[in-house]
Amino acid sequence: MNVKFLFVVTLIFTCSVFAESTTNSVYKWEYKIFDLASGSREKLWQEALATNIGGTCERTIEAGRIDIETDTEVYEVDRQDKWKEGMGQALAYATETKKKAVLALISSAQGPQNMQKRSRERFDWVYDICATNNVRLLILFPSRPEVPHGNQ
Repeated sequence: MNVKFLFVVTLIFTCSVFAESTTNSVYKWEYKIFDLASGSREKLWQEALATNIGGTCERTIEAGRIDIETDTEVYEVDRQDKWKEGMGQALAYATETKKKAVLALISSAQGPQNMQKRSRERFDWVYDICATNNVRLLILFPSRPEVPHGNQ
């Protein structure tokens, strides 16, 4: 059996089995927790989220390359420090496709309960900016600590 195929099947099974999705009254923003390490490559986050929401990865359009697309939404997946660039990309994709823009930011904290106060406040601030621009904010959390490079 092809090792790459086996890895993808394992990844899809793992991500579809363990992805906690939450909207609550404690935080302004929605979040999902995935069975990934905090240092996992962005591509793994994209694949895990796409599997979880039933979307497809990477479609090239005039405005750029959409990370994830569903029937109604376009997602830009980025590290939390790249939120400004990500929001611009999500808005450009939404404008061209006439779909709802979603900015999915990858946090390094293992769940919202483990975030520092400053990080929570930053996400609240980013949420307010996204809401003003009609962009849905989704925070992605790892369930595991960072793994050494090469094992991601």
